[in-house]
Amino acid sequence: MQFPVMLSSMQLETSRLLLRPFQEDDTIDMAVILGNPEVMQHIGRGYAKTFEETADYLQYLLRHEAAYGFSLWAVVRKDDDRVIGQCGLWHLEKTGEVDLAYTLAQDCWRQGYATEASIAWLDYGFGPAVDNGLDLHRIVAISKPENGASIRILEKLGMQYERDDMFYHCNCAYYGLSRDQWNDFRSGSQV
Repeated sequence: MQFPVMLSSMQLETSRLLLRPFQEDDTIDMAVILGNPEVMQHIGRGYAKTFEETADYLQYLLRHEAAYGFSLWAVVRKDDDRVIGQCGLWHLEKTGEVDLAYTLAQDCWRQGYATEASIAWLDYGFGPAVDNGLDLHRIVAISKPENGASIRILEKLGMQYERDDMFYHCNCAYYGLSRDQWNDFRSGSQV
C-alpha cells in the first residue's frame, strides 16, 4: 500500500521524542505494536491488528490529516530513531470532538513517553493559530475504565473526568480539558 508524500511538513519535538506524520516505512513498526494483544487489550474492541489492518489504519490517519490538518502521528524516540508508537489528536466519530489518543510499544510503557508526547500535542492543540497552533478551545480523551495506566496519564495532564459513555462499542471513561484549564494547569504544574 502506497503512502502519499508527507501531508504536513510540521513536526513536534520534545527532549526525547520526535512526533511526525506517518510514513510508508512506519507500517512494519506499527504492525508489530498494534499486533501485540497486550498493547491492544484496552483499545477499541481489544483485538490485535494484522499487517493489512495496520496499513489500512495508517491510510485512514493520513486521510484524517488531509481533512483536518492533524491526526495521530508517529512517536519516534530520538536516541535510537525507533518508532515506538503513536500519539495525537483526532475526531471522535460519535461526537466530532477532538480526542487526544496514544498507543505505545509495550517495552516503552512506564517511561513517561505517553505523557511527554501528550503534553506536546496539548500545547500544539491549544496553541494560538498565529503561533502555528490549532487554536482549539477543548480537547477530550477516552479510556477504558480498567486501563489504570491511561487514566493516570489523563489525570496527570490535568484532564477532568466527566462521565462514562460508549465509544467504539466499548464502555469508556470520558475526560475533558479546556484551553483555559490547560493554561492554568501548565502555569502551575511540574509536568
